[in-house]
Amino acid sequence: MEKNEQKSNKKVIFLFAIVIAILTIANVPKIFQNDTFFNISIGKYILENKIDMQEHFSWISGLTYTYSHWAFDVVIYLIYSRFGFTGIYCFIILFSILINIVLFILLTKTSKNSLLAFFTVLLVMFLNSFYYTARSQIVSFFCFIIEIYCIEQFIKTNKKKYGVIIFVLGILIANFHAATWPLMFVLFMPYIASGIITEFSCEKIYIMLKKHSEKKLKKVPENSDKYIKISEDIDIYNKIIKKYAEKKSYKIVKRKNYNLRNLILLMLIVIISGFITPIHDVPFTYIIKSMFGYSNFKSGKSMIHISEMQPIIPASSVSFLVFMVVLVEFLLFLPSKIKLEHGFLILGLIIMTLVSNRYLALLVFLGSFVIIDLITQCFKLYVSESIEPVEELLIKPSVAFFLIICVTIYTISSITKTLDVSFVDEKRYPTKATEYILNNIDYKNMRIYNSYNFGSYLMLNNIPVFIDSRLDVYCSEFNDTDIFHNYIDIVNDEVYYEDIFSKYDFTHILLKNDEVILKYLKRDSNYTIIYEDEYFTLFSRNNAKI
Repeated sequence: MEKNEQKSNKKVIFLFAIVIAILTIANVPKIFQNDTFFNISIGKYILENKIDMQEHFSWISGLTYTYSHWAFDVVIYLIYSRFGFTGIYCFIILFSILINIVLFILLTKTSKNSLLAFFTVLLVMFLNSFYYTARSQIVSFFCFIIEIYCIEQFIKTNKKKYGVIIFVLGILIANFHAATWPLMFVLFMPYIASGIITEFSCEKIYIMLKKHSEKKLKKVPENSDKYIKISEDIDIYNKIIKKYAEKKSYKIVKRKNYNLRNLILLMLIVIISGFITPIHDVPFTYIIKSMFGYSNFKSGKSMIHISEMQPIIPASSVSFLVFMVVLVEFLLFLPSKIKLEHGFLILGLIIMTLVSNRYLALLVFLGSFVIIDLITQCFKLYVSESIEPVEELLIKPSVAFFLIICVTIYTISSITKTLDVSFVDEKRYPTKATEYILNNIDYKNMRIYNSYNFGSYLMLNNIPVFIDSRLDVYCSEFNDTDIFHNYIDIVNDEVYYEDIFSKYDFTHILLKNDEVILKYLKRDSNYTIIYEDEYFTLFSRNNAKI
């Protein structure tokens, strides 16, 4: 009987995995983001040359570069060199399927309920659809999802294999997305904090006092006054411990043991993973420089201008609102209780998201472990019947076939709508202007002014850039330069544009048609329009020193 049930459960899991895979295809955006273009360019350079920690894509000399996602760059370029943009798109679809199926399996193992895990993953897919794209962060999401599961299993079982997996994940992140490597230790913190609180709770202290008194009692004569006094103390401790045991928390529950000593030891061992990389100390220093450097922490210019570093506006983020509504519903209006470590985890992720919206995807991915736990508790309380009849119904060939056909039709419909959509959005990236530059200008020797947002597309086409979306190249935290700050001053119309243009002696200015300075240059006789289309305008600067 048990073997038949296990077979049925495996069939249901397999069916849900197929459905998740098909729906993921419909969920991956076709249009690429900035990072994909410089990933290709850097990957090509690494394979043809080496990682030298120098910048080779800006026409401004003397800059250094951290190569913080060098392994991802190489993988993306290898795919692009063989299969083009279509290959990258298919790779991201496959990797996104892997993320969603792994998340589904881990949530199933956590909740012991594949049906609840399935619907939780569908919610995650809907909320995080924007983040299934060709950026190095997709590897980080995959690693952090597995890390959370392994930490919980390590605490529960103390098996070394989970520690080994976490260590390997540390190596992967240090090479595929070093900027996020310190977050591995951030994810340890909720569990360590919970362990410390549990280890040094009043109840634990009284248990320790009781044990100490019991040891003393064995060394004291039974008829002595000291024996009576110690016995009375033990009785008092027993009563206090009993009260703590009977005391029921309203919404928070704690594990009896967090395996604290071994957990801290594991976290310290994982530090070694940050050294197993060719980019030196970047995993240790990158996030400190980028988050607490002048551009971000003091001037705040990167937070103001770069969308992913801006604080989230809860009212305008559907994903954040939906996630918070689900969380609050279970915490306030339903009888489910949150584990202490989950409370710390979710609180930390919410704070990180409110500070910078780039952590929203992490909140949803890792928050799914919290949500599934809350859902499971309510399910056990309100649904007394077994879900086996539902599972048996789902694995019937006719029902399974119908479900797969339905999601396949939906996915085909979604893909059909994007058939005419290009991988490169010509409204955001100067596709036609780039073609003009390549065919009509000595672009290897030009000193172009370009936007932060489309510089990576020029890189892809071997055009040396003024700036691109690799902030670590152009801000003072990483290089002795004011490029990023000068660029922001121009964008915000805070300085006279010619002061900056003459400082760098630009030969050409490439602008998106909605930029503020466009109207000034059109009236300035020193600038001549040599190319113009619906979205971009290219100027030559007449008094440049050629």
